[in-house]
Amino acid sequence: MKHLAIAALLATGACAASEPANNTAAPAKNTAAPIDASAYTAPATPTPILLIGCRQGECGWEEITGLADGENLGAGVLRTVTSRSGKSVHLGDAAIPEAYGKDIVIEWKPAAESYMLCSKTRPTEISWQADEKTFLVTTFDLADPAGYQVSGTTFYMEVCHGLAPGKWTAEDLKRLGYRAPVKPGQERLATLDAVRAYLR
Repeated sequence: MKHLAIAALLATGACAASEPANNTAAPAKNTAAPIDASAYTAPATPTPILLIGCRQGECGWEEITGLADGENLGAGVLRTVTSRSGKSVHLGDAAIPEAYGKDIVIEWKPAAESYMLCSKTRPTEISWQADEKTFLVTTFDLADPAGYQVSGTTFYMEVCHGLAPGKWTAEDLKRLGYRAPVKPGQERLATLDAVRAYLR
């Protein structure tokens, strides 16, 4: 899973100039009561190095170094995530790791910012795609994620509930209040203002 730099976009509005004249139409506003951020338990940071997932001999890793709650969007709380991501390669007869160990060689990217909408009805990750100059907005079906969403759901549960990879089940989802089916999907939007409008 890629978490690419957003580099103080909230503070500087750096991507505002790239906003098109006609943004993608946002869904109808969410008029539900505001969500209490305390419903989403953030892990202590920095977290241990987390194994997010492995596929075809390559494993993804994350270390969360900072979390901050921002705007309440009605459907959930927008949480800013500062983390570094990396990958390790395990080819041939090499064993696929089940957790981090000091003998694992990880190629790390610089620390970057992404966002997570911690929401019982619309769990969503937002990451800046530098090559496309857009925000990739990915909504998860936590109970039955598609293959490309497995690492994202794992990261979501750590960011929004402090539950490390492999430490939560379908019963935990029910206990936490994730009961209604969620339609997964992806959207690309030019600015954070467009993202906020889309998620309301």
